[in-house]
Amino acid sequence: MVDYRATSLRLYLGNLRAAGYVESSKSGHMATAAGRARAKSHAPIPVGPALFAWWRDRLPAGEAKILSYVAGVTGPVIVAALVGPVTGFQATTVRVYVNALAARRLIVRPSAGRIALAPILLPSFRPLSTKDPPHENDR
Repeated sequence: MVDYRATSLRLYLGNLRAAGYVESSKSGHMATAAGRARAKSHAPIPVGPALFAWWRDRLPAGEAKILSYVAGVTGPVIVAALVGPVTGFQATTVRVYVNALAARRLIVRPSAGRIALAPILLPSFRPLSTKDPPHENDR
């Protein structure tokens, strides 16, 4: 859900390597046994409604209001111009909040002037497991 700049990613991976949690090679990055053990000590990231609630409770009030409105609308996509009148925000404020939510990857813009809840926040979202077959592009 987060895009890191290449410099940030290199810094974070360097810190993980220095701590002994990750090994890197030309073929990619792999968690070490210590890294996997450390990761197990943290709760998994929620998905679907649980992730929606997690974000809603941590967002600034304006962003949370818009996210809650988008989540409550019947239908997968809404016209962004309708958000202001319903939430009471000016159009410029809606744009700022929608941009912030899109940057956090909590909403998507399927087409110009339309917004929708990000798939990972939908009740039907199912994360990939190690038992899932590889995607055709991963072969």
